[in-house]
Amino acid sequence: MLKYARYRVHNILFKFALDSNGLYGSDYAASKVAGHELKGLMAYFNLSIKDLCLPLMALIDYRGFRLIAMSILPITKQTIVYGSNDYGQTIHAESEQLNRKMRLAAKKLNIKSHYCGMTPSGSNRLWSPADLEGHAVDDRFYLLDFSRVMPPEYPKPGVKMAHLFRLLRPEFVRKYPVPLCSDAFSGFIRVHNPEQHNLELQKATHYLTQVLVPAFAPQLQRLMVADYSKAHFEQFNLTEALHSRGINIRYLGILRHHMTDKDCKTLIFVEMCARVVKNNLRLRLRERMRKLGMPLDEPYRRIIIDFLNLLLGHNDQSEEYWAKNLKTSLIRKFELSLTEEEARPNFPLKCILDYFSDNSMDGKLLLFNRIQKICGLKFSQRINEEFSTHINFWVSRGEQPLDDTDLDELGVRVKHMNIITYAQAYSLHLKGNMAWGTNPLTAQRFYKMAMEKFAEALSTDPTNSDMLCHCAEIAMRNLEGVEQNLADFSFSLDDPHAQEANNYFLRATAATPNDSYVLFQYAQFLDKCGQIQKAEDFYLRSLEINPNNVACLQEYGNFLTIRKGHHDEAEQFFLRSSKCTELIQQALRDEASEAGTSQRPLSHVRHRSKKDLQNLSQLAGHSFRERARNEINLCSSPTLRETSDEVMVQPKKDRAKSRAAKSGGDVEPGTSSRRVNVVLFPVNAAPLPAGSAATSDPMTQITQPPTASKQDLNGNDRAINASIAYEDEEAEQTSDMSGYENDDELSDAEADNDDDDDVDDDDDQGSNHHP
Repeated sequence: MLKYARYRVHNILFKFALDSNGLYGSDYAASKVAGHELKGLMAYFNLSIKDLCLPLMALIDYRGFRLIAMSILPITKQTIVYGSNDYGQTIHAESEQLNRKMRLAAKKLNIKSHYCGMTPSGSNRLWSPADLEGHAVDDRFYLLDFSRVMPPEYPKPGVKMAHLFRLLRPEFVRKYPVPLCSDAFSGFIRVHNPEQHNLELQKATHYLTQVLVPAFAPQLQRLMVADYSKAHFEQFNLTEALHSRGINIRYLGILRHHMTDKDCKTLIFVEMCARVVKNNLRLRLRERMRKLGMPLDEPYRRIIIDFLNLLLGHNDQSEEYWAKNLKTSLIRKFELSLTEEEARPNFPLKCILDYFSDNSMDGKLLLFNRIQKICGLKFSQRINEEFSTHINFWVSRGEQPLDDTDLDELGVRVKHMNIITYAQAYSLHLKGNMAWGTNPLTAQRFYKMAMEKFAEALSTDPTNSDMLCHCAEIAMRNLEGVEQNLADFSFSLDDPHAQEANNYFLRATAATPNDSYVLFQYAQFLDKCGQIQKAEDFYLRSLEINPNNVACLQEYGNFLTIRKGHHDEAEQFFLRSSKCTELIQQALRDEASEAGTSQRPLSHVRHRSKKDLQNLSQLAGHSFRERARNEINLCSSPTLRETSDEVMVQPKKDRAKSRAAKSGGDVEPGTSSRRVNVVLFPVNAAPLPAGSAATSDPMTQITQPPTASKQDLNGNDRAINASIAYEDEEAEQTSDMSGYENDDELSDAEADNDDDDDVDDDDDQGSNHHP
């Protein structure tokens, strides 16, 4: 069975992620490359670039093996117009239309454009890795081969082909002050002065490991301690916390090294052990599958039970395994994972599981549960309940705490594009909203399931502002009483649920600071919390970015009326909202008429998302988008010309002056500088003046990259650190991109790295060619 690495079943292409040709150094490294294939695909998918077609893809982990399942694209060797399908001998870039789309994608991902190719005559300029292929078929563009979209980190000595699978996180790459080259350290740029590209990656890796990770350690510790105080310590999502800052799981050891809290260090130790156990268990399963050549259950059950008994049993063999095999793997896999004392040969490593300050916290149980989750194993409800209800029940179970009857399923672990998980979470959220008015208990059950799905989706895309806003909305629901109406309910930021919602909103606004809808939602939340000044600030920031956000215009009018008592100013925003709604209705009628359908009222667009209805420029329908962008102009519209000079959100520094001029005097004491003089930009407004909230971006302010020497690398960390704002970052520049059997048998690569839980052949459907 394993002689063939590829299968086609029901028009789905299945590929085994195996190192059949010895390119990567191990099957583990090959499985890592498959994980990067999915992450690279999701990176392009989340950009939502029009007319850029991508395959659907999923990863299946089954009995130690990883398979890639992907849809088959309608392409041939003759349809390629971008990238290379012949090991870099020919670099295609024939389609200017596709080149523009790839340039836009590179801008959003912060990927550096570069010349690549094995020979000067066959080289070309690309905005992606050289082996990412673009095909043109029937006026559509198809992309495939995404395993090297993200730039590599500086290769670690002794790890074969590390630049192919030790890649930087997309969250880190996006925030880094200079674009980074995906082909760094590869043969694709060997004849194109690779020194500068490689040097930039060396600096980026140095900054990540020596500045960002140590600086994040105390922040992570505070987050973990906060969850510990809420009795949620066991459920703390460590993976999402790291990924949202652009930090790979392989740097857990460095984070632990820079922490002081014993409970936090112990929890990270549990996570590192679970990762080592997962890789060793998969290696054993692969070896048994190769030996037997048949997918029977019993041999693999026996391997799993025996291995977990060796890990968790109360016997001398278990102590020896922890002190030798597991300790060696931890040191090789996670840099600085153990202290000097813990790394000593005679130190009983297993006892670290008992370091929790709360005696009711069972480290073995945490490790057992984590292994079940990341390996896809399903143990019986009985055994899980026994271990959960009886503290340190492992000792009483003796040398063999588990037997064959405890394991219900070997399990299959599937990772897919987060669009699937997002759709499931959104559906559950919608069901909860529908049930809220009549059956709040049922609604809470749906909300809980939705949050679980959102958390799963966020683990692979932690900066998705839509998902973060949904999570914030659910947290806000938990603030309400069973019979309370949200419209009449006020929140307190001292409430844990309010703090949870606030954190989600802060992450969403940091991820997309120029999203009018996200800023508007946060403004509403702050208004509910009584944060009047901050609420007004975010209402105005939302309208500065999109002066035609109908809901924000209406709500800000209500805000001025109720909170401020400025009825005259509020009336101008109500008028503007009414006029924009008329334009929406007219445009939808025009769209329906052009499509040859009968005219229907605005209610027929109830299938559209709420966000679409807030932003005129994003409504579905090509004809309407074109009209919103090019035709709807207050200065030329007879219906809106009368108000075009009356309503305008002014830049912050001019508002107080405007109000004073209008009133004929100075600004009264205590008046907020964010007050408005009721004038809005036209619908297709010009860009904001320099210095406004929507145009200042610290990421664009570094023009000179740090220099090359080791001494200078250390000296420039502070400058780069000042440029990468992961917490309270300013808005990004909009410009024209706003659409934007023995552990010692593990190979060096397998023992060195593990970032699997985030998520190569030579034909047209996914060929990875690595010189």
